[in-house]
Amino acid sequence: MHLNKLLFYFYRTGGPWLVSDMRRGESMLDIDITIQDEVERGIESEGSNLSGVSACCSWIETDIDSLSDQQKSKFSKSFLKK
Repeated sequence: MHLNKLLFYFYRTGGPWLVSDMRRGESMLDIDITIQDEVERGIESEGSNLSGVSACCSWIETDIDSLSDQQKSKFSKSFLKK
């Protein structure tokens, strides 16, 4: 599994929008130690190029009333995960 998919899975490491608090004092493994094997398998099969953090961010403003019920549900759940 790619690292960005693991980050996506945990709310505190970015969640579905992959937005994380860079001042966070815990690693993914501190949050859930069970993913260590997954990370190691990924490094073995794909290597690692994690030498820093960079980002390119963009967004559009959307009127929530214009979203479908499915989109509204996904949007709401992304903020409710703890």
